[in-house]
Amino acid sequence: MSLQIVGASYQIDGNHLLQEINLSLQPSSINALIGPNGAGKTTLLRVASGELTAGKVTLDDTPLAEILLEERARRIAFLTQSSALDFPFKGFEVIQMGRIPHLTGRKHNQRVVDEVVRKCGLQSLVDRTYTTMSGGEKQRIQIGRVLCQVWDNLDTAYVLFDEPTAALDLSHQLIFFEVVQMLASMGTSVILVLHDINLASRFADKVTLLTKGQILATGLPEEVLTKENIKQAFSVDVDIFESGARPLIQATNTFYDTYQTHG
Repeated sequence: MSLQIVGASYQIDGNHLLQEINLSLQPSSINALIGPNGAGKTTLLRVASGELTAGKVTLDDTPLAEILLEERARRIAFLTQSSALDFPFKGFEVIQMGRIPHLTGRKHNQRVVDEVVRKCGLQSLVDRTYTTMSGGEKQRIQIGRVLCQVWDNLDTAYVLFDEPTAALDLSHQLIFFEVVQMLASMGTSVILVLHDINLASRFADKVTLLTKGQILATGLPEEVLTKENIKQAFSVDVDIFESGARPLIQATNTFYDTYQTHG
């Protein structure tokens, strides 16, 4: 079983957002997409989810376009960078929206919501009004919603997150990654766009580094997160330290000195 992207190219007004991207997402894995702004990370997630059509995308060897939307939604969940919701729903009502693709009854749906709330530590938010929450609290509720969407199929699911930790404080980032690791242990393939390279290094099984719509490197964190690759992608010099089996990246002053001199 896998989600395969082959030959994905996408452009808008002559601007190449993706150029001949090939990517394979396997079960029981955490995959991080990293790269500078405009590298094509979000566009690639949109292709993987079926929101955009580019190249050939297959789910278990079946073209994604041939799978009914309801069936696809039970296997692939996508949390975008921002979720516009202006109605005064309670937190639990937003989480319940993840059950829309399912034809299961109220009791089963409530059991799923309760399990997700417990796993994600959302008990303090479920009875609050969504529109009164902070950005980080809303993000936590939205994470619960997308998990409810695939909860019945975690052993064959693909969950896509676009910058999921951007609005989360440190403790809730760690809680989020505990949930992600739990999902992977149950068979789920998780793919995340991350701007924090050290989070990618610490938690991802596989890292894909994008730049200018192309894959610069993909593989284990220690294979991808090298001084040379980071310099080429981000134009930043870094020092790399060992942190267990994972690299720890720290920017040097080279970029900042250059910026202050020429900026």
